[in-house]
Formats: sequence, structure tokens, C-alpha cells
Amino acid sequence: MIHTERIKKLNQNPLKEGDYVLYWMQASPRTHCNHALEYGIKKANRLKKPLVVFFGITKQFPEANNRHYTFLLQGLQDVQNSLDKRGIKMAIQIVSPPKGAIELAENASVVVVDKGYLTIQREWVKKAIDWLKCSLIQVETNVVVPVETASAKEEYSAATFRRKINKKLDEFLVPLKMEKLITHSSD
Repeated sequence: MIHTERIKKLNQNPLKEGDYVLYWMQASPRTHCNHALEYGIKKANRLKKPLVVFFGITKQFPEANNRHYTFLLQGLQDVQNSLDKRGIKMAIQIVSPPKGAIELAENASVVVVDKGYLTIQREWVKKAIDWLKCSLIQVETNVVVPVETASAKEEYSAATFRRKINKKLDEFLVPLKMEKLITHSSD
């Protein structure tokens, strides 16, 4: 189950008549326990379209060095292998992430993106919003309790935030079902 509190439509563009659903993976490079991936699969199944996963690698990521990129590329290889087993094509490109997402979205019905908390990730999404012609849906997947659900305001201490999160844990600590993609994109 994917809670509606995790899902946020970021623009007012409608679903487009496209060739696939695009999942722009940016902050959650994994296939296990990834609400954005599972939401993308559900969306693709509803539209009877394949799912394509995109990950853009930028040379200008703040403070990244060769060790960071080596670790990232090794992880992305595991992600790609896992997606292949599920019939999902992954496009990994050395390109500005919003530029790559915008280009791939030209043929997409809808774009799903995972929520990033870093300033650079939020800037990428803001850039993409202005250029996308299809619907952009953000899914929060890197936290157990969605941040805005836990607290609508900025908390001044971990203690006040912890109490609010603890009240919601039972509601959100539920297993995420891995969906089966009906129309494979890796064929």
C-alpha cells in the first residue's frame, strides 16, 4: 500500500498520450522498498504502458569525488540488474538530471519522481516543472513517515519531532508490495 500522503502532484499538466511512464530516479537509487518505483509500476499498469527508469549523473554534484561516483555506479549496476529481472528498462546517462528527465518525458505519459531533500535535488525538480508537458508526480520514499505528515512546521528539536513521528509509526510501518509490471519495457 502506498499512502496518499506520500504522493504529490507537482504541476497541473494532464496525462499525455505517450509511449511509457517515466520514473525519474534521483534520491532513491534502489529497487527494494521504493514507493516511487512501485507507484510508477502501478501507474504504468493502469495505463497499459511500459515503465522506463531514468537516472542522470551530473559531474557537478556538490563535493562528489571519484570514490562517490564509483560507489554510485556500482549501486546503479545492481539497480539495473534488479530492474531487468522485473522487465523494466533503465536509462543511465551522464547529463544534467533535469535535462535528461525533460528529454525522456517528451515521449512519456506521466513522470514520477522520488522526493529529494537536498537543495540541488529540489532545484532539479523546479527546473523540470517548467519544461514538462505531462503530469509530474512526486512520491516520498526515503522516510518511514512523510515529513509533512509528521509535522506541518519546522521543529525546533528532535524531541518534539520524534513524538509526532512515533504517533504515526503504526500507520506507516507496513510492508510495501512489489508490483508486477504487465507491459515490459526491456523486451
